[in-house]
Amino acid sequence: MALEIRTITDREFAAWVDVKATTFFGEVPVAESIDYRRATADLERTWAAFDGSQVVATLASFPAELTVPGGAIVSADAVTSVTTRSTHRRRGALTGMMTASLVSAAERGDPVSILIAARWPIYGRYGYGPSTDTASLSIDPRNATFAGSPMEGLSYVHAATARASAEQIFDRFRRGQVGAITRRPNTFDLDFALVKVPGYEEWKGYSVLHRGDDGEPDGYLRYHVLDKWVGLEPGSTLVIDDLVAATPRAYASLWRLCLEVDNITRVTADERSVDETLRWLVSDGRAVGGTNVSDFLWLRVLDVAAALSARRYLTEGSLVIEVDDPMGHASGRWALDGGPDGATCVRTHSSPDLSITSTALGAIYLGGSRLRSIAASDQVAERSEGALATADAMFAPAVTPWCNTMF
Repeated sequence: MALEIRTITDREFAAWVDVKATTFFGEVPVAESIDYRRATADLERTWAAFDGSQVVATLASFPAELTVPGGAIVSADAVTSVTTRSTHRRRGALTGMMTASLVSAAERGDPVSILIAARWPIYGRYGYGPSTDTASLSIDPRNATFAGSPMEGLSYVHAATARASAEQIFDRFRRGQVGAITRRPNTFDLDFALVKVPGYEEWKGYSVLHRGDDGEPDGYLRYHVLDKWVGLEPGSTLVIDDLVAATPRAYASLWRLCLEVDNITRVTADERSVDETLRWLVSDGRAVGGTNVSDFLWLRVLDVAAALSARRYLTEGSLVIEVDDPMGHASGRWALDGGPDGATCVRTHSSPDLSITSTALGAIYLGGSRLRSIAASDQVAERSEGALATADAMFAPAVTPWCNTMF
């Protein structure tokens, strides 16, 4: 029997959460958490595959804002909570939910859709491409002493005090960082453990604020310590849970604090930029070791004209780009004229200079993947001489894109 794909009703929400939690996270959902989860869910964007009346697969999305090259903000459909019960794999559940969700996003007018892929091979077939990378850092603070940048403007504060400023600090940061997205308000409440939800691991750690010369907060830090001693020798690890800085001075001061906490022999941080400034602030950049460098944010373009017009380009150029999108959203030929000061993109019937798949277009959109590298595959074809070099130069990143928000 074919699976039914549709959004869920309020009565079906508990069953949806059960499938999501036990399938993807390998945990049994706590009944007391259902009310909290329901309060933050938009049922018009909460999809399921049904076998009769039984929920067997899940998908949800929420509205986000994405910073693109040049500093513009575009609306993005953020896809999350994608699961399929092992009993119902290979029956079209994921394709059905993705198709329905993307049609809805296109109808809402979202230029792009984003997600974080559990596995690389899954989402290319739906037009998504890897658009940012991330790194986990592991640092021996004894070898990473600061050469300058005095530690100043810092204060340890109660979690509620930090939470009161964190949302504004993060908003300032993400508007200046290509690839960053908005965080939902309930995320900050959970991060600082100001709400206690059964089934969620409660954060227990330290909160720090940085203030600029004007006294306004412009950076915050959350961390916890894994305390360990070998005899009388310290062996503790400081785990950075979140370090967000809206200014270079806040960035340097917060990092210096982390590297100078007593009795710490290792500092770790996940979901950091692959081009972390920290290595240039310490005496030995090799001490800032990047581990597990991987893809992070995946992006697919839904509205080519809106998406390519919104961003800026490193060099001036004009191209006719033919996009091959099996799902149809981005298909067509598009005349792009762009540069550092602005861009226009419209449909055209002119001969293409470059042919590209929707997956490759998503990968290069933020500048996280280079077109010249993708061109080694069959996802890009040069149709006029020099077009590949022009496009690669235009889409090259002025700054490394980075998303530091898991969703």
